[in-house]
Amino acid sequence: MNIKDTIQKITKEIKKNVDIAVVGLSGGADSFLVMLLCAKALGEKNVYAFSLPYSELDVQTFNSKSKMYATHIGVNHKTVNIKDIAKALTATVSLSTKTESLNEISILNAGNSRARARMCVLYG
Repeated sequence: MNIKDTIQKITKEIKKNVDIAVVGLSGGADSFLVMLLCAKALGEKNVYAFSLPYSELDVQTFNSKSKMYATHIGVNHKTVNIKDIAKALTATVSLSTKTESLNEISILNAGNSRARARMCVLYG
């Protein structure tokens, strides 16, 4: 199967299964490709792309690319800062899991809170 056939098959499946697409953009190749395929399948007006930064570093690096890509493709785009949501999740999890041997939430769990905050926005 060549690339054109692959794209046609993917866009056909997207059209068959959804009317609109909500895509979280990271600034990377994977989310850009998903946005592009959805726009091709559904039309730009039916794709809602979100840049979901946690920090200013996210805004300056990853999310500036995301916004540029979305604008270039012509899809709906919005930036939503997830810092407050992620901090609230981290604080809640931290309070509920504190024991004598574990007084702080791990860096890994704090990162997971950011991913969950992004999903909350996208599901909303």
